[in-house]
Amino acid sequence: MLRQIELDDGKIVHRGGEIDPGAGLAVRSTGSEFEIGRPEPTSREIFYRIGAGRIEFSEDVEAFRARSDADLDHGRLLALVEGLPEPPDGSPMAGVYRLMVGSYLTLGADGVSVKQRGSDVVPTRKPLHKAVTAFLAGLGGGYGLAFSGGLSSTFLATCARAAGHAPVLFHADLHRDGVPRPPLPAPAGLWIEHVPCALSEVLDQDTITGEELVPPTPELAMRRHLVDRLTDFAQRPLVLGSLLESLVTTTLSEVEVGRGGRQLLACEPFHTTGVLPDVTAALAALKTRGANAAAARAAEAQPGLTAPATGHGGHGLPGLTEEGREALKSAQLATGALWRAHLDDLPAPVGRAQARLWENGALAVAGDRTIVPGLDAGVLASVAGYEPRRLGHIRDGLFVNQVPMREALAKDAGPVRESSSAFALRAAAAQHLHRERKKVAIELSNGSVLADLGLLDIRPVLRILDDAVLTADRAPMLLRLTWLERWLRKR
Repeated sequence: MLRQIELDDGKIVHRGGEIDPGAGLAVRSTGSEFEIGRPEPTSREIFYRIGAGRIEFSEDVEAFRARSDADLDHGRLLALVEGLPEPPDGSPMAGVYRLMVGSYLTLGADGVSVKQRGSDVVPTRKPLHKAVTAFLAGLGGGYGLAFSGGLSSTFLATCARAAGHAPVLFHADLHRDGVPRPPLPAPAGLWIEHVPCALSEVLDQDTITGEELVPPTPELAMRRHLVDRLTDFAQRPLVLGSLLESLVTTTLSEVEVGRGGRQLLACEPFHTTGVLPDVTAALAALKTRGANAAAARAAEAQPGLTAPATGHGGHGLPGLTEEGREALKSAQLATGALWRAHLDDLPAPVGRAQARLWENGALAVAGDRTIVPGLDAGVLASVAGYEPRRLGHIRDGLFVNQVPMREALAKDAGPVRESSSAFALRAAAAQHLHRERKKVAIELSNGSVLADLGLLDIRPVLRILDDAVLTADRAPMLLRLTWLERWLRKR
């Protein structure tokens, strides 16, 4: 529903119904002034548009559709294919913006103003596991847990046990033909309910109608499907571990490593391969893989604050024309600058939550049917009490991250799955394209909208689709391209 706030003859007039108190908004209204803001991160989206003496806002961006068209900026289209993040205040419609954390809209006698006030988080010394346990205890039971067997969901399960609860753990059992699934151990005293989830229909590009307001992306479609499938099956509120790992993630440059460790930071395999046996192996690794510039860049950034990740599995879209490269570069630079400016105004844990939430797609959270402890003020305050160097350490030549969570699990939980949700999505995309790549290649060879726009030479893409190994390697990017092309043709 589109809500309108107008200043009529010096008086504030509300149209379009009441504001949902559960939307996470701070609202102040007097006879002559109205203010709405977002003090804390939340999984519920708010979009707004401003005009002369008027503020319009809604949780559903579709509510603005009658008076706006989707923004088809060429750079943003290519950024979608690359899996790059949207701007923090981005929306698919010209003149419509997302209300960011710390942003406040004020309507008064002087018109409409948009101001950034930041978000206050008072650090506490409460350990993370106790803060999450207290949050779950406040729920009073009656909930389930989305359980992957990874770090976040296992951590949540142990916190639920500490709160005196025994929730059912709902695990999305993905169907992967011919791929054996290792057993999934449950934390002591808890039961796993396996929920069959088939992603093949979700990834089918034939479901794209062109009526979608924005180009759909396979990652967001899969996340929505999994959350919807689990919540429908559970028939109870479902607690998600989303954001928790990101909140306590640090970088090598922020960890106390000593003199010898600082020398190792320049070696790329240090944090991905493990222990290098001797100097000869280190020199060989540097010769073949090069120095790690990412650590130097991270050292220059504000500790703990990074924009959403720049892509999901791929080495860039092949075949970009000069015009395409320039459009993509402009979009990247503009989005990066906006994210840096936005995150600089936020406390570190709030910035991490905001960036990760946007990266994952807040719309993948199934409304009131899900609960996200990573957005709780007490949990954010606990995270704010950790110095970055306490979030990670080096043990036996390996960089160990998310230390507060791992230490809490060390006593009463076994090994956790280290593969991320992004890995499952990559695997599903690769399996789908393995079956469909010939069909996709024929469709793209018969016509490409991006090629018609002068942004892409489709021939390098077709060469990749002709090779099964290369297709699997760039599956997420190729699938995003396929979906975008289908959407553009259907419009």
